Parts: sequence; structure tokens; C-alpha cells
Amino acid sequence: MSYSVDSSALIDAWHKSYRPSVFRIIWNSWFASLVGSGKMLISRSVYEELRVGGDDLFAWIKTQPKEFVVEDTEDVQRNVARIQADWPNKNTDFTRRLTGADLFVVARAIANGGAVVTHEGMAGNLLDPRIPDACGHLKLESISILDMLEREGFTL
Repeated sequence: MSYSVDSSALIDAWHKSYRPSVFRIIWNSWFASLVGSGKMLISRSVYEELRVGGDDLFAWIKTQPKEFVVEDTEDVQRNVARIQADWPNKNTDFTRRLTGADLFVVARAIANGGAVVTHEGMAGNLLDPRIPDACGHLKLESISILDMLEREGFTL
């Protein structure tokens, strides 16, 4: 299984839940293992969102193998267009919700047959959706970083 990771999951993990000063093994070993095996990836759109922050998290991302950042291919772009065109609530403002990298994270998971890793919460409606709402509608799995690590068998 592959994991398409959203900016929110990485930002929250780096700055709150799994700070590298405490959980160095997660960042230098576990994530490195998942990235190296091609299971954990970020879309180019997520990379660009994190580049804007320009902090230590982005510095860590730049040390990862180039395969960690996956280009938003034509297939992924077609998935984005299909998600928007087939969205059940035609009044959804995609410039306000599911913006930036969000649709690309979901579309990448569809293209790879994987799960989305996000720390966003559900909005609970399809007019003002967040990533977990889109995943639920599309019957796509949405999990947290902890879920991903547990699923992959990492333990302290």
C-alpha cells in the first residue's frame, strides 16, 4: 500500500505530535524506511506548500530521496478534474475548500490505489468539504500518521 501524505499531517507531526527532538527515530528511521520503499510520498503540490514555510520540516524533506516527491502527472490531474466534475454538490467552492494541494493528495491516492494521510478533521458536509469528507465520498481511506506507522508495524 502507498500513502499520499498531506501537508497537515507532516506539519502537525513535525511541530506537535512527533517533534524530531523527541521522536528522532520516526523521522530518521521509520519515515526514511517508508520513503525508501516507495510507500510514503508527497505530491509536488504538497512539496510546494511546504516550501513556502521554509522551516526545518522543509529542510528535512529536501534530505529525502527524490522519489519522495511525486510529480502531479496527467493521470493525477485528470483525477482532480474528475473529482471536481463529479462532485455531488455543484455549489461547492473549490477555491475555498479542497484547495492547494488537497485535491492532488486525494487524486494521487486514487492513482496509486493507496490511502490518504492527513490530520484534517471532517467538515461533515459536501458543500464545505475537507480531505476526509472527499475521501469518504470517494470511498478512499483517510488515516493519520499514527495509523500509517501502526499499520506498517513500527513500535517503540
